[in-house]
Amino acid sequence: MLWNNVGFLLRNKTARSILFYISSKYSPVMPSEIAKALNMSLKNVSTRLGYLAKRDLVKCLNPEEKKGRLYLTTKKGKEALNKIKNREAL
Repeated sequence: MLWNNVGFLLRNKTARSILFYISSKYSPVMPSEIAKALNMSLKNVSTRLGYLAKRDLVKCLNPEEKKGRLYLTTKKGKEALNKIKNREAL
């Protein structure tokens, strides 16, 4: 499953950028913060966060909220990013 997630991230630059951004933060982040920092539309960020959450690469800490959702990188997400970093270092 790890390599499926790595392949997904390698072919989906937007999702990869979002995951790298979230993993670089020490506290949970909101989609609006991600959109502003990466110069993306909020709709695009929200869609990609949904894909990342379905693959258990990110976790929404307050899914019951309609606005102000907070996201963190999961262990699976960190492992996939490490594989990508190691791959790029070769």
